[in-house]
Amino acid sequence: PFLVSRDVAAGLPERVQRILGFRSQYPLGSPGLWQVDYAELADYLGL
Repeated sequence: PFLVSRDVAAGLPERVQRILGFRSQYPLGSPGLWQVDYAELADYLGL
């Protein structure tokens, strides 16, 4: 479960959102982590 609400996360920088799990991550050599149907997680969450 998230300890930070989506409303609070919306006001944070993108990098912080990514660290907290509100955005997808793209490590080198990876097609991406934390996605929704291969799309950016932030788009799904409305951030």
